[in-house]
Formats: sequence, C-alpha cells, structure tokens
Amino acid sequence: MGAASHAPGTSPGGGVARVLSPVGGRLAAGGRGIHPYGGREREREREVVRAVRMRAWVLSGVCAGAVLVPGSAVAAPAPEADVTLHGTAVMDGDQVEVRLTPRNEGTAAVADATVRLRWSVALADEQALPARCVREDERAVLCGTGALAVDAAGEQLRLPVRLRERAPEVTLEVSTVWSSGGPDADRSNDRAEVLVLATGDPYAF
Repeated sequence: MGAASHAPGTSPGGGVARVLSPVGGRLAAGGRGIHPYGGREREREREVVRAVRMRAWVLSGVCAGAVLVPGSAVAAPAPEADVTLHGTAVMDGDQVEVRLTPRNEGTAAVADATVRLRWSVALADEQALPARCVREDERAVLCGTGALAVDAAGEQLRLPVRLRERAPEVTLEVSTVWSSGGPDADRSNDRAEVLVLATGDPYAF
C-alpha cells in the first residue's frame, strides 16, 4: 500500500505543519512566519536601549569631568566680623552713665571698632570723656572699642556724660559705625536703643 498523500503545509494527521523559518529559527505555520514581537514592541525595545546607552554616556562624561579636576573643592566662606553691643545706662539728675561691653561673635578678629552713642537731648558743652572717646556733635559721642578677638568680649567702656538740661527721660541709641575686621553681614545685633528714666536705675540694652 502506498504512503498516504497530504496537502503541503499540513501534517499527515490533517493538522497544521510547524517548520523552522529561515529567520533565526523562528517558527512558521502554513508557510507564514510568526514573529514573537509586533512592530510596535520592537520599536519600544529600541527606544529603551537607546535611553540606556545615552544615560551611560552622560554618567561617563560626568565621571570623566570629575577626574579631570581632582583638586577642585567648595570654597570656604571668607572670615567675617560680627560686633555686638550690650550694656546698661543710668540717669541721675543731669548725669548719665553708660557701661558698654563690645563682643566679637564673628570668625575674623577686629583690631578696633568705633561705637556711636547718641542721646535724644543735647549734652552739656563741658564733658570729662575717657581717652578713647571724642565728641561728635551736641548729642553724640564716638568711642573706640579696642581689639576684639574671635568669639570674645572686649574691654568694658565706662562713659559718664552730663546733659545740658535735666530731663525726666532720654533715649540712648548705640551703634557700630566702623570696624577694622572683615565684613559684618549681620548688622541687626550691633545697634541698640534704650529708654532711660531719671530714676537712678540701670536700663539694659
């Protein structure tokens, strides 16, 4: 008995014959290739590969840049002075005595600084001022602080003045007008204002 004949592309049992296609061993059925991915999937895969390669190039460029400048470092901030002023004022009759302590809270030493003390009323013409103080005008006196080390208080300044006329109260303004240290970025703590009543009590600033 001769072998049973069957149509091309079918198995002897009548099913679809599955044979290897010429494209990399992919399966074909009925003479038509069956690709495991559609065209849209293959394009998405290519985009992912390109993105990964691009990221690798960027990272390698950053690393190369870091290697080219091994000595580079973030610059340290420049030293700064930070002069603060604290003290008390007492008024008794026409006499006012100020005791002021300057302090340098910065990172740069201060060779000297000048402080202005201004009253809201006129001072008497004759004054017995300390050696480091001079009269600026009828209501103000300038005084030197002396050297201020880093994070340290300076010498206390004792300044007695006489008012031209007695007053029930005066306002005293204290401020730093010059410093030989580095720049002072914080000017909020080197000036003060205090109301002094004629009670003989100390008023702090």
